Amino acid sequence: MKIMFKFIFVSIVALVSISAWSLEITADEVRRQDGSEASVYSGNVKILFPENSDFETTALTVKTLPSGERFLEGGVTLKYKELIVKTEKAVISSAEGGVTAAMDRAEVTGK
Repeated sequence: MKIMFKFIFVSIVALVSISAWSLEITADEVRRQDGSEASVYSGNVKILFPENSDFETTALTVKTLPSGERFLEGGVTLKYKELIVKTEKAVISSAEGGVTAAMDRAEVTGK
């Protein structure tokens, strides 16, 4: 009976996680800030937004590179649903399955 309960619990958590965020964040290191909802991701940070996702970007400078990638610099903010990502520099590019935002460091907040 215990094994069956654990399986059901894990399945429910995975479904909520996938449907709530629909994106993937990877980094070399993740730290949670004390007394805050923010997590700080550092080192090779990559965020994969799903295809056709409606996310907003703001930055002081936006350049389109010859490769088609967009380079954002200065007070960069990415917003997707209730997720807010803040960084100083980011490169936005097309990827298999969606759009990737790559950066060295990011502060991520959201529910």
